[in-house]
Amino acid sequence: MELHTHIRSALRGAWLRSENRNEALKNARLRRGIYRCYECKKECKKKEIDIDHIIRVGATPGSTHADETTDWNGFIERLFIPSDGLAVLCKQCHSNKRDRFSKAHALARARISKGVYGCELCKREIKRKEINLVVRTDGALATCNYCEHGIIPGDENEQG
Repeated sequence: MELHTHIRSALRGAWLRSENRNEALKNARLRRGIYRCYECKKECKKKEIDIDHIIRVGATPGSTHADETTDWNGFIERLFIPSDGLAVLCKQCHSNKRDRFSKAHALARARISKGVYGCELCKREIKRKEINLVVRTDGALATCNYCEHGIIPGDENEQG
């Protein structure tokens, strides 16, 4: 395991015990062991909720998602934010939020210029209406219709 992964895990562990996280939990608590989801307002048991950073914490330096603006100080500041920057969400709402973010990020990555995008698999230039946003366990991809259906452009087996 790389060093940045150990540091990130240690910081996340400290955040799990942070006063701000506990305050967010306390604010969402209806009664012992029952919390209200910030999004759907459903009553949930503690094992059915996640504490979400309203503004995404983002990548750590050295990770595959890092860019030139990624730094440890920014990551730490975004991780240890006040409780009003946190939301208690049920697992379903949290999953929906992650999928929305993942799709938006894939679309931004694929954008070449106004109205022109690139398929992240075959690199073909496509229009916005031709993009498929595919959510996978490792994130979302912006693909063209060919790649979405497993058809490789120019392949002799391509259905026409």
